[in-house]
Amino acid sequence: PLFHKGLAQLDVDPLMPIEGAAALIASAHELLDERMAAALDADNNGLRIRRNPQILASFLAEGMDILLDAENLLKRWRQHPRERQELNALLDELTMLGHGAHMADLPQVDELCEALLDLYGAVEESSLAVSERFFHEAENAHEALINMLDQVAAGQQVEPCPERVSALRELL
Repeated sequence: PLFHKGLAQLDVDPLMPIEGAAALIASAHELLDERMAAALDADNNGLRIRRNPQILASFLAEGMDILLDAENLLKRWRQHPRERQELNALLDELTMLGHGAHMADLPQVDELCEALLDLYGAVEESSLAVSERFFHEAENAHEALINMLDQVAAGQQVEPCPERVSALRELL
């Protein structure tokens, strides 16, 4: 009884219009229409690739496991840069990730994996010495790969990372 009495005293209509709401809703609808039109146009121009959801799901499950493992391998290698077991494991992990990206039709991921494989391969062949900059760029590339897989998981268009690829190539 007191609760109802208190509401009556406030004299507030919960369904009353909110000032500016109609304009905001209209603006949101307009933006949605523009984005939908752009997405449909991209589909019609063949820019958007329809990927197999089963292959993507498998790639995501394996890919995230691989990247988390690779991140740990890279941290351990950075702590003991003279040891090679982490390097060999990283080469194996990134080869699997790159192959999975290729099968899932994700060339942006495959390209970054290839650049990392080239970098790690150069260290394996002793044509490149590890350095603080080497580990910094490798970690940035691993982080970019995680972000790419996050984009795949969210159903977004995967953004290529040419700056990461270039940074890795510069080390070579």
